[in-house]
Amino acid sequence: MSGAVPRPVWRGRALWLVLWLVLAAVLAYGASRIDWGQVRAALRQADPLWVFIAFLANLSALPLWGLALRQFIPAGEPQPYGRIVETLALTTAATQTLSVFAGGATAALLLARRVGLSTGAMISTITLEQVTTGIVKSLIVGAAMTSAFAPGSMAAAGGLLMLAILCAFTGLLWAAHSGPALQRIAIGVGGRAGRLIALLADWTAHLETLRRPWRLAAGIGFTACRRVMEGLGVLCIQRACGIPVSPELALLIIAALSLATIIPGPPGNMGIFEAAVVVAYGWAGFGAETAVAAALLQHFAYLAAALMPGYLLFALGRWRNAPAQPR
Repeated sequence: MSGAVPRPVWRGRALWLVLWLVLAAVLAYGASRIDWGQVRAALRQADPLWVFIAFLANLSALPLWGLALRQFIPAGEPQPYGRIVETLALTTAATQTLSVFAGGATAALLLARRVGLSTGAMISTITLEQVTTGIVKSLIVGAAMTSAFAPGSMAAAGGLLMLAILCAFTGLLWAAHSGPALQRIAIGVGGRAGRLIALLADWTAHLETLRRPWRLAAGIGFTACRRVMEGLGVLCIQRACGIPVSPELALLIIAALSLATIIPGPPGNMGIFEAAVVVAYGWAGFGAETAVAAALLQHFAYLAAALMPGYLLFALGRWRNAPAQPR
């Protein structure tokens, strides 16, 4: 029996490896058809001031993310804004450097140890943040589908995303109001099954934001503002590269990135990010070389803003020198 356990794990890893190899082959083929001399020329001609402003726009998304996350922490739990922002900075650095799974583990660890959340509050906070992010992404994709640049394939992908988010949100909404009923069931069942149901009831009790519409609306609003700042970063890169500034095209690019980064990819979404941006510019009729230059600069501005705060905190040692807030 012990020898049979690892097989599904290795199968899953092998599947991811095959998918990444296929993606790498596709990206390598696309890269071979690009005139990199023109790309280098476009990069040299880009205005560094606007690239820096794009970096600042992406950096400003971090405090907005912290404001959004505070809306999902239940009352009675610690809500130190500074530590929440620091936790998100370290989480983002881990996600972009290693993987989305490392980022999730970092978020769980720091929300419990550094911010001081209970286990139930930590799980519910992460759950609500993920679902709210999905809601905003689906709204962005829905808005982008009305763009004159959007292809028909985006409608199918956007429809699947909206359906998945609707199902997840409906399930959470039911769970948020089912705590007392689950507690009664746990008492009636007893035993190990009863303890598991009691743990589920404790988790649902922490989904407090779903029982307070104004806090939910605030969380969605701050999350949307975070995406707006990323969109402003796209507009700055367009200005830096001499591309006609187009909010409609920026919305399409953010939507393409929202769809392309749903499935966990390589660290920093290297290649996937650029491919999504290049494809979006291609839909709008721009040449591959101009699109590649804009994609590289946009990813640079995004990654610099995502990595710098977390790396700075790590270098200063603040991630380990501060205990959790007392309750």
